[in-house]
Amino acid sequence: MSLRELQESLQLTHELYEALIDLAKQKKDCIVQNQLNELTLVMAKESRLLKKMSEAEHARTQAILAFQRALGISRGEPLTLTEVARMVTSPEDKTAIEGWIDRLLEQAAKLRELNDLNQALTRQALDFVELSLDLLTGVPEQAVYQAPSQTPAPTSRNGLYDFKA
Repeated sequence: MSLRELQESLQLTHELYEALIDLAKQKKDCIVQNQLNELTLVMAKESRLLKKMSEAEHARTQAILAFQRALGISRGEPLTLTEVARMVTSPEDKTAIEGWIDRLLEQAAKLRELNDLNQALTRQALDFVELSLDLLTGVPEQAVYQAPSQTPAPTSRNGLYDFKA
């Protein structure tokens, strides 16, 4: 019974990873195309999926704890999936759990890669915005060295916009 529940929670986790990977691709497109409203919607969907992922993780943990109790293991924390695969006696169940482990690891790596790419694209977009603002407003001109006893000289901006107007 607990192995079936474990496999169902792993199936749900797999489906949630697929959905998160799809959303990460959508986020990339939104960032590249500068679609901030759509990006906000995608991030809201992502937040809901992460909550479901937490629930699937809880179900997996409960299934593993039930499996441990069935085997008479009184360890306080749940076993890892690798440990469960080693303890399963049925070759079919063992193969199935090992397959889930491989698929989930592959999905996690892909999601991590997409998130790193999105982070780099976001950083690049912010750098571009900062550069654009510096071009429009000008970078404050500051002396390289100023004696501590001197009062700081007012900085001037040589940008396109005059903020004092």
